[in-house]
Parts: sequence; C-alpha cells; structure tokens
Amino acid sequence: MDSFALINRYHVQMLGYFLEKLRTTPDGDGNLLDHSVVLYGSSMSNGNQHDHDPLPIVVAGGASGQLKGDRHLAFPAHTPINFKVTSDAVMNSFFIPALGGQIYAMAGMQTKLHLIANQNAEMDGISANYSGAGFTGMKFKAIATSQEDFDAWVSEVKKAPKQLEQAEYAALSKQSQNNPVELYSSVTPNLFQIIVDKYEGMKPGPKVKHEKKEKEVAATQGMDMNSHSAAGAEE
Repeated sequence: MDSFALINRYHVQMLGYFLEKLRTTPDGDGNLLDHSVVLYGSSMSNGNQHDHDPLPIVVAGGASGQLKGDRHLAFPAHTPINFKVTSDAVMNSFFIPALGGQIYAMAGMQTKLHLIANQNAEMDGISANYSGAGFTGMKFKAIATSQEDFDAWVSEVKKAPKQLEQAEYAALSKQSQNNPVELYSSVTPNLFQIIVDKYEGMKPGPKVKHEKKEKEVAATQGMDMNSHSAAGAEE
C-alpha cells in the first residue's frame, strides 16, 4: 500500500506540474489553461473496498470561457431545508448527491425535496437530466455553513442591486449557457406559482364522451345480441 500511495502521489505531482505549464504558457488573450479543460480522477475512492464514493475528480481549465465557477446555493448546516421545484421548459432534475436523492422538475407541477446537512461542507450540485446544449455546464456548489456565515450571506444578498421581477425573469429564462452567479435582493411575490400556473392547460380536464363512441353504443343496442353471438361462434 505504501508503494501504491507513492505512485498516486507522483501522478498528482505531475498533474500539478502539467497545469502550471499550461498556466504559464501564453495563448491568444490568455494562457493555455484558460483555453483548455483537464479532467483528472480515479475509478475508485477506496481500492481496498472497491468503493466509488466519494470519487476523487479534478476539473481544471477555463475551456475558453465555457466553464465558469461560483454557481452556488448556500444554507445553514443542521437545518432542515424544504426545496420546491418546477420547470419553465423541458423536464429536468435537481440533485445534490452528497445530501440526498434527486427530484424531477416538470412544467405545470411542483415537486418537493427535504434535505439537511449534518456538517459544514461544500458539495457538488447538478442537473441530472439531459436537456440539450449546455447540459454539461448545469452544475452548482451547495454550501452548508454555520448560522453566522449564512446570516452574513443573507446580508450580502439583500444588498444586491438586482430584483427578480417578471421582466428580469423573462430575460433570465431565455436559452443560454454557463452563466455566472446572480444575486437578487427581492423577488416578485408568487413568482414561483405564476410559473407553475403558466402550464395550467397541460393538466387533464373532465372526461368527454366522443360522438363516434356514442353512435357505436347505439348501434350495439339495436342489434339482436343472441344472433350476433351465434354468428360469431359459427365463424
């Protein structure tokens, strides 16, 4: 095991050396690391137990602006969180693997997910349902903090210059990729329910009798069912 650890340490050192070379090599308006994506990881977390959780993976580089960090969701540790989820487009899925199961987001519907973080941690959150171009960039950081740090974050958000009004939301909901984090100091009342209600027509209404079916029933009632059954038996 000691020899295996030395091999892994060497590989990681070579990764650091390689990334530093990329970072210090000019390329266009930046450097090679700005214009590259490097994925480094392992197929296992614990080789003795063949355990893949947590799986160590590093993603480095800017991909020419296609990869951006700082998407985040902050909440205090040791506090139950109630997520209400919907979609204003195609079906999607909200997933923070380190905290709990995924929940689907669907237009015209509200789904709920209850989670709690038992310690301060920074966790990966993802969209777990393929939804077209830009899917690989649909990820965020879920940050469980102390209550004190969470209160400080709330104070920062309240100072944000943007308000999430319907016009701002309309612009935000247009197709785009790899957007940076945006903070909104206020939100239009009932905006979530307004989005859900947009798709009211998708919900099934009362059953309607079709004229063709009624005619078929009337024709059947006019038949001599005994002779009809006998004919069927003879066939």
